Amino acid sequence: MGGTNQATAPPPPARTKSGQSIRYHKNAGEAHFHDDAGGFKGIMPYGDFQDVYTKWRDSDDGSDLVMIGTDDRGGHVQITCSPFVENGKQEVSVSVETIDTSSLPVGDSLVDLDKMAGY
Repeated sequence: MGGTNQATAPPPPARTKSGQSIRYHKNAGEAHFHDDAGGFKGIMPYGDFQDVYTKWRDSDDGSDLVMIGTDDRGGHVQITCSPFVENGKQEVSVSVETIDTSSLPVGDSLVDLDKMAGY
């Protein structure tokens, strides 16, 4: 356990990976999303998380918030917050899934951005 403002979001089974419960908190300038059962965590800079989360909450349009971060093994993760209503209250489920980008081809838009960035 660690960090500040720690909490756990038990997801409704129909919305996220079956049985996945995500523990999340802020730690050393990062937002951490732990899948303790899966044995990994998603990490993103806290400022980035705070920015996109605030915009998502302000929009209040019922859409999912999908964020990309890194895992604790040097890979990438997709962190998804999905709003729902349960017992007359607004709730959110959180899921974290690893993303294997090593076998994905690079698309034209990424090539163009790479050129602009001098990558």
